[in-house]
Amino acid sequence: MAHYTTTGSQVTGTGACVDATVADVVFLVDSSGSIGNANFQEVREFLQNVVSGLNIGPDNVRVGLAQYNQNPVLEFSLLELADKNSLLAELGNLPYLGGGTQTGRAIDFIRTQLFNENAGSRASQGVPQIAVVITDGVSGDDVVQPAMRLREHGVTVFAIGVGGANVNQLEAIANQPSEDFRFLIDNFQSLQNVSEVVLENVCESIINPPPTQECVNATVADVVFLVDGSGSIGNANFQEVRRFLRTVVSGFDIGPNNVRVGLVQYSSDPVLEFSLLELTDKNSLLVELDNLPYLRGATETGKAIDFIRTQLFNESAGSRASQGVPQIAVVITDGSSADDVVQPAMRLRQHGVTVFAIGVGFANEIELEAIANQPSDNFLFSINDFQSLQNVSEVVLGNVCNIIINPPPTQECVNATVADVVFLVDGSGSIGNANFQEVRRFLRTVVSGFDIGPNNVRVGLVQYSSDPVLEFSLLELTDKNSLLVELDNLPYLRGATETGKAIDFIRTQLFNESAGSRASQGVPQIAVVITDGSSADDVVQPAMRLRQHGVTVFAIGVGFANEIELEAIANQPSDNFLFSINDFQSLQNVSEVVLGNVCNIIINPPPTQECVNATVADVVFLVDGSGSIGNANFQEVRRFLRTVVSGFDIGPNNVRVGLVQYSSDPVLEFSLLELTDKNSLLVELDNLPYLRGATETGKAIDFIRTQLFNESAGSRASQGVPQIAVVITDGSSADDVVQPAMRLRQHGVTVFAIGVGFANEIELEAIANQPSDNFLFSINDFQSLQNVSEVVLGNVCNIIINPPPTQDPGTSDDLEIQGRVYLHIKAQVNFTLGVNVTEILQQFIMNATREFCDDCQLDFNSTTVTQSP
Repeated sequence: MAHYTTTGSQVTGTGACVDATVADVVFLVDSSGSIGNANFQEVREFLQNVVSGLNIGPDNVRVGLAQYNQNPVLEFSLLELADKNSLLAELGNLPYLGGGTQTGRAIDFIRTQLFNENAGSRASQGVPQIAVVITDGVSGDDVVQPAMRLREHGVTVFAIGVGGANVNQLEAIANQPSEDFRFLIDNFQSLQNVSEVVLENVCESIINPPPTQECVNATVADVVFLVDGSGSIGNANFQEVRRFLRTVVSGFDIGPNNVRVGLVQYSSDPVLEFSLLELTDKNSLLVELDNLPYLRGATETGKAIDFIRTQLFNESAGSRASQGVPQIAVVITDGSSADDVVQPAMRLRQHGVTVFAIGVGFANEIELEAIANQPSDNFLFSINDFQSLQNVSEVVLGNVCNIIINPPPTQECVNATVADVVFLVDGSGSIGNANFQEVRRFLRTVVSGFDIGPNNVRVGLVQYSSDPVLEFSLLELTDKNSLLVELDNLPYLRGATETGKAIDFIRTQLFNESAGSRASQGVPQIAVVITDGSSADDVVQPAMRLRQHGVTVFAIGVGFANEIELEAIANQPSDNFLFSINDFQSLQNVSEVVLGNVCNIIINPPPTQECVNATVADVVFLVDGSGSIGNANFQEVRRFLRTVVSGFDIGPNNVRVGLVQYSSDPVLEFSLLELTDKNSLLVELDNLPYLRGATETGKAIDFIRTQLFNESAGSRASQGVPQIAVVITDGSSADDVVQPAMRLRQHGVTVFAIGVGFANEIELEAIANQPSDNFLFSINDFQSLQNVSEVVLGNVCNIIINPPPTQDPGTSDDLEIQGRVYLHIKAQVNFTLGVNVTEILQQFIMNATREFCDDCQLDFNSTTVTQSP
């Protein structure tokens, strides 16, 4: 507590208020008729006493005042009286209004008319916003909603109730806890008795603002400050750094199981001040910050960034990254670094750390951009001088807390853009209200990491106890904000636990097309089951049916959850799909790991049932790289290739993959022998160059037949290994595809064809094996490639396991003629409406048939083509 001495009727701060130098404070004064002139003089003196203790100035503490009865009256804004003497004089002459009492209207008034930039509010600069409401009696209007809006506006509210003031209304007006923000006194004469305490608490809120709405829920994180202590800063400026650190850290929920803080100072070399394990209570941490020594020396930021990555963001130094706890670094620097920062910063972010950068004065903007996460608006702060650090402290704190609650997507989640995810949440009576709140928090954290949208990640949720209850389907909440609001307000059911029934329910009621499932489009289907205790019914068969339905299942067991049931529910291996935790408070600790694993499955789905057994094949992709595609669309091709290849069992003795890209000419990217481990193959696909040029598909099909589907290029056809080609194209080919495609199939290769946009349907029919339903895919645009990736993968795997019958060499011509003459005609004849083309067709068929065999005899009264003996 700060201590104050009274001189006459004024209070002089000697404690907290010495450091409470910057704030916007608005007094809202009840001037209704129930007060009276004599009591209103006590209000004037109280205001003078409190304001006397503040550091008044245009760049320090600004004060505004509104008085109210049934209507609010602006006495002066935050811009009008910027020196203490004129302010005290104005307060001494404050008029008394008389009238009714409408506190709610007055609270709305100060929010809209005083706490805005035009009236002098500096909230956008992170300056603390404080309101002090003085009232007696009961308001004639509602105060609950206006007070809520004021606090949501970022204002800390003190309430002073005199005499018959309504206690419930005061509770609604003031911040919590009541003992710090609400004062109830018997009469106006007692105002002077509480003036010191009010002043002290206001000043304490200026120095250590209460947590923002984000920080209330930002309870678990590892935060490391990296502080430039080079000689260019100076002692006075370094004191501003200490103040900034105190303000930000004061807003955290510090504790060994909550927010941990570490700090490194650097100049030429980094110096560990304290690790994440050393100072786990707020008081000792603040004392350490107040006494932080100042190093001096040169500036080597890159070396210091590498230091915090290796020495602080590791388990032995207190990092809880392996538990999914958010990892955050805040870098404060001035000037330019003498060493490279780009690579160290990249390594730090790749290590899973979210990085904020604060540049002061002449800090190098290019370096700051390289250090901070993107977008810069959220993670990079450039200020003119160290005195401005305090102005951005609240914004920095709010942004850090927001990242703790809603961490940026992991590398997996950046690319995990399309999926159907259903949460199945145990709401049985054994959980309890407090624990169910932890479930809500967990759901919010995980869902915040998804790219929510009707064409992206869709989320559905079922809660269950004795019976399952549909909270919302995959179609209902397709924007993130409404989804998060629904999760925050998820009701708690209570009852018994029948998990098996609930699993069957999500399979039949959510994982179907009418409820929004896009399984038929190849979109990954994922379920996350959260439960405690044992189920009263069987879970083994329902879980088996769910997985056979094509759903990947994660299981999270809390407390005494039945391990055998969890094993039966989750996909294998357990390390990736099953999480067992001790209590509901630990849900937040695993939220990031669960999110990362789900996103990884969205990008790299587990093998379908077909692909589990599809272990040996030679697969060649033939990719159109012509100029009509464009860079953005070609990126979708890369994504498609990655998704499909991720589902294969890649290896030199398993599935081999080759790839040719083509435009006017085919280009061998890699043969079946070159990339025989999955990681290197995926890297190559991610970096596949884009050719541009014309489109000659026929030439390219001949190329893969002669250059890839041969033993020297890695083909194992002679060993009976399935030979498969996947052709991706848009538009029409400038050359003939019919004969090259026929030769490729005669070579024993099964061909899939994927046509995008205006791809020529006749050419696609000629390229692909039959029937078209299994081997030909026509989609509207390249963005839809991801939607069919799973179906393509499943069909390819099915062919690996059950290859189509090879052709009898003795009757190959017959088979080709019977299966292909129609396509040959479609590709070369232009039909004109109203013309009798019977004779023309007969002559054409005779000519076309001779292209296949000179001695074939045609009977136009039959459907059979026979070969002369």
